[in-house]
Amino acid sequence: MNYLVTDKEVPLEGEKPAKENVVGKTMEISYNCSDKLSKYRGKPAKVLGITEKYGEPHIYKVSVGGKILQVSSRDLYTDRKITEDAAPLTSSSELLKNSLSHWKEQRNYWVGENAGLEAICFAVASTSERFRCGYDPLSSFRFSIPSNNQYDTARAEFPFCVSGGFWYTSAIIMPERLNKPVEFEHVEDHWERVFHMGIRCSPYSSWKSNFEARREATRKVLVPLASVCMKKVVTAYEIVTGERKTPAYSIGFSKIRLPVNKIGLNDPPTDIRPYAVMSVSPEAAKDFSYLEQVVLHECAHVVVGKIGGDPHNDVFNEVVKMVGVEPDNRD
Repeated sequence: MNYLVTDKEVPLEGEKPAKENVVGKTMEISYNCSDKLSKYRGKPAKVLGITEKYGEPHIYKVSVGGKILQVSSRDLYTDRKITEDAAPLTSSSELLKNSLSHWKEQRNYWVGENAGLEAICFAVASTSERFRCGYDPLSSFRFSIPSNNQYDTARAEFPFCVSGGFWYTSAIIMPERLNKPVEFEHVEDHWERVFHMGIRCSPYSSWKSNFEARREATRKVLVPLASVCMKKVVTAYEIVTGERKTPAYSIGFSKIRLPVNKIGLNDPPTDIRPYAVMSVSPEAAKDFSYLEQVVLHECAHVVVGKIGGDPHNDVFNEVVKMVGVEPDNRD
């Protein structure tokens, strides 16, 4: 039996596949097979014959799904054993892996602050409205999202290791096959998901209280204010451009996305998150009139939707002027 240790996502063709006692046996189509065999992944295939090249198996003739096919050595599990990166990815685990790539390397955060956990929750919340999450005191933060198959999920675990006033973590992402379907929580609004996950996963009462306070303030103050401001901005934009928009967005009190010395930020929609996410520093809430200026400014960014170039272009400046944003609050 041959073993392969590699950091490649697809096993090397160079490993020596089996040719003895294979003909007539039923093998499994590999999850690393070519795209043309994708619908047969994991299915049984009976080997009918082998074509060799330079004395080694090159092409297998197999019967699978009622069809006779010619497949390469990498398309079958024969007697090969891969000891690293052997588990196949799924679409949902690949989605989590890409969204959580920031934590593929070890990160550390102050124990007294929940910003690190909030950043993780923000990334997970960007992948799905449905999720499961929790904190295991003996090991880690845990998150799961569903896939198209009700028996498959993708799971991410973040070890929680504390030392010297800091906590350390990195992401472990894996597909998970279940024996029976499970129920997932469904929260439509992005910031509601982030706060909910943070509350569920907080290892300390101070972290939990902070999430709860900002969620309550967001619900009672920021969301109603944003609704009023967005209507003003949409109307102003229509007057300026002749075009009417109905943008999808979420808004919350948070500082994790804000650059240094910034009070508000708009994250535009992405290919996996089809809505804008506005972040407003809790510091802005000390003065309601100033908070309104900040929210109007960010709503204008959402509606104008400038990607690339100067975000404060002529259309933006006309819109914010029309809705009453003071000159000092337009940059």
